[in-house]
Amino acid sequence: VFLGELFKLVLCSLLVMTGASGDCGSGVAFLVRASPVAVVVPMAVPGLIYTIQDQLVYFSLEQFPAGFFIATYQLKIIFGAALAWAVLGRRLSTSKIVSVAMLYLGVCSVHLSAYLAGGSQYIGASMSTLGLCAALAAALSSAAAGTFTEAALKSKVTHTMKSRGLSQPSLWLNNAQLSLWGTLFGLISMVAQHRGDIARDGFFRGYDTKVWLLVFTQSAGGLVVSACLRYHSNVSKNFAQGISCLLIFGVSSVFFGEEAGAFFWGGAVLIVAAGSLYRR
Repeated sequence: VFLGELFKLVLCSLLVMTGASGDCGSGVAFLVRASPVAVVVPMAVPGLIYTIQDQLVYFSLEQFPAGFFIATYQLKIIFGAALAWAVLGRRLSTSKIVSVAMLYLGVCSVHLSAYLAGGSQYIGASMSTLGLCAALAAALSSAAAGTFTEAALKSKVTHTMKSRGLSQPSLWLNNAQLSLWGTLFGLISMVAQHRGDIARDGFFRGYDTKVWLLVFTQSAGGLVVSACLRYHSNVSKNFAQGISCLLIFGVSSVFFGEEAGAFFWGGAVLIVAAGSLYRR
């Protein structure tokens, strides 16, 4: 998590500086001027919430059966729509509300299909009230982080930048400001939990090609999510992630021979129908 955020911070900062001026000193000056406290501080809210969400996910997976965690954590889809209405003032018609519920059921069904295909059992495993609460909190924090990030990218940031005589902030600048806090909170979390392991084995112990690919993929995914939140909405992001579940399963079928069962096909129908209904 820390390395992924650090990679985004360095990349986006370099792109902002080189786009503003060919000389490094002028680029740094522009980056500082374009990141006043009134703009950067609100970005800490989603950064902190995302960090808390990560910890809640890991904790709930240790305390709660994975199958039930899937169904509980995907409530972030419904929570996201509710927060879009409550915080952002977005109007949701009856058809949109129904489509969000269909998306939730579809995504849960597809995830459970993949989970059961692996031979795992999610019924009869030990249950934990604390794990359930953690999973619900993770779902709510995920929805809240997406909502507050969307609000920061679209409204407050733009207003503050214009009041200071600056142009509309670029997506790279927004991501640099968000990644600054993500890097800081990721570092604090890493040191708090793993300082002993890092001191004993070194920071990069266990890093191989697959791990580095995961870090870069996660970083690229974060940039794509930011673009979706900037130019569309958190609810639309959830629909895109629903479609991505189907694409991932398709790739797995080609390369790993996974077979689609009833849960998958039922979920696929619900996801596609939900997307069509939401666009009306």
